[in-house]
Amino acid sequence: MIFRPLASGVEEDRAQLSSEYKSSKKIGKIHLGSTLLFFRSGLRVYYIPFLVIRRCFRRVHLVPIPMNGKRREIQVEYLVVCDDSGELFEAQIPGRDAARSLMKELERLIPDAAFGKPPAE
Repeated sequence: MIFRPLASGVEEDRAQLSSEYKSSKKIGKIHLGSTLLFFRSGLRVYYIPFLVIRRCFRRVHLVPIPMNGKRREIQVEYLVVCDDSGELFEAQIPGRDAARSLMKELERLIPDAAFGKPPAE
């Protein structure tokens, strides 16, 4: 696997990254380690330390699908992670229950971060 930092100026030892990734809790494409959040995309694994994360929230996209000759919409859940400069990434989460459990786990692991959508500007 190829590990890539999401935040600039953050580099970790490859052996440490590999061991923390293997022991992390997996929820969809997101892996929660003891000090790092991992996001897998293809062969690359992006990581960000919990200390850099300032805000996390769920975003729901309505995706149109054809069904029995009619057009329906399904809800697709995403986790959005932000730092001081803005949104870092958006990762799809497999369902509403997984999204809720992921948010509860993140609230426990990152008590200093804000949760919920940012205030409108």
